Amino acid sequence: MVRVTEVVGTSAESWEAAGRAAVADVARTVAGLQSAEVVKQDLVIEDGVVVAYRVRLAVAFDPGGGGSSRRRSTTVVDERRASGV
Repeated sequence: MVRVTEVVGTSAESWEAAGRAAVADVARTVAGLQSAEVVKQDLVIEDGVVVAYRVRLAVAFDPGGGGSSRRRSTTVVDERRASGV
């Protein structure tokens, strides 16, 4: 069985950094990560200035069970939590 969970990462730096932050946060609590697919990218804009990059990832992992069903859930993660800020 492969489970797919959607996560959202944020970064003031780039979409790549947002994706890395999301994967790092998930990796702390989920074993067996296999892949991540970018589902959506967007920007947070304040007063005409980009203040954050956000990326939504579909992260696939093997929870250790058999079978072939796929489940989808949503978790939101943030770069600041991932980096301890």
